[in-house]
Amino acid sequence: MGVKPYLNLPRPMVLAHQGASAYAPSNTMEAFRLAVEMGADAFETDVHMTKDGYVVVSHDDTVDRLTNGTGFIKYKTLAELREIDFGYKFTPDGGQTFPFRGKGVTIPTLEEVLKEFPTMRVNMDIKQTTPPMEAALVETINACQAKDRVLIASFHTSTMKRFRRLASSRIATGANTRDMVEFICYWRTGLHKFYKPPVDAFQVPEQGYGVRVVTPKMIEIAHRHGVKVHVWTINEEADIHRLLKWGVDGICSDYPDRVVKVMQELGMR
Repeated sequence: MGVKPYLNLPRPMVLAHQGASAYAPSNTMEAFRLAVEMGADAFETDVHMTKDGYVVVSHDDTVDRLTNGTGFIKYKTLAELREIDFGYKFTPDGGQTFPFRGKGVTIPTLEEVLKEFPTMRVNMDIKQTTPPMEAALVETINACQAKDRVLIASFHTSTMKRFRRLASSRIATGANTRDMVEFICYWRTGLHKFYKPPVDAFQVPEQGYGVRVVTPKMIEIAHRHGVKVHVWTINEEADIHRLLKWGVDGICSDYPDRVVKVMQELGMR
């Protein structure tokens, strides 16, 4: 069907990494709202499922690192998670202040994110493998009529196979490690003309898998096969500038305002 609706933008995409996570607690409504104010095109986030079947957004599978609570998300109900302070440990200044502590910051459900931001794109990584959550994710996407503004990825091949069986083919998907290793092998051996991409986008770090992943040549070959290239997590303006000049299709950053600023300087916005 050509370019999926999620990826159909006339300029590079600004992906707010877990929201504007340099300025507010990651994967919270506070971070997402700030990202919208800064001009982001999309949220990059991760999804898990609660004990009672709600799809929630969180990078970690536990609440330990970022909150005043402990334990796995999948073993807690949504009500139990809502009792935890998800702004508790956020500090913008190395521990001198904790501006979101005690302010009622909580974990959002995916449905809440999709409904509050009906025009925003949402890039999701399925982190949870057991119990499987693909059916609940597809149900949420369909209920929110969001299939044209989400992209789904997972590091787990079996997870993506299950998702693709259940989901509309209109939904864009991203590469996992196995997909990237396959592409790199075709590219580095000069056999890329035989490559058949199973995904719509490569969302990758500049370096990984033991090699430099993102180069002007890599971007050229990906584009030749109709695959978009989004790079994470890029926070320095010099790196943002260089990658945009190379022709990447998206920058994922903790500082979406910096990406917007550089794009404006380059006449891209």
